[in-house]
Amino acid sequence: MKKLLLLLLCALPALSLCACSSEYATVYTVETSDGPLTVDNEHNTISDGENTYTYSGGYGTAGYDLEITYPDGSTWSEASTDGISHTISFSDDYVHGKYTDGGAIVEAILHETPREMK
Repeated sequence: MKKLLLLLLCALPALSLCACSSEYATVYTVETSDGPLTVDNEHNTISDGENTYTYSGGYGTAGYDLEITYPDGSTWSEASTDGISHTISFSDDYVHGKYTDGGAIVEAILHETPREMK
């Protein structure tokens, strides 16, 4: 009987960990100013249904710093250190309107992304 009780006491914490689920979805779709975007936080990709973009960077309590890479290799970077003001830059080969706007992609990433990203 004591062995069974000890086994149950040891198994209880392990079972409770299995019951926990993440507060944030790994893959989710957000309606943005440029239409619906599907974000995959596990693979750091965003899709607009036609094109898939990759992103890197981070998001924390002090703000965010993200870089989006488009299928043609051009990039859009956006950062904010105070949550109010932000800076935007893009590569020389970035063509406005060719793909989904970087601001809409950042909006989708920040919509449900946990505070710490890959």
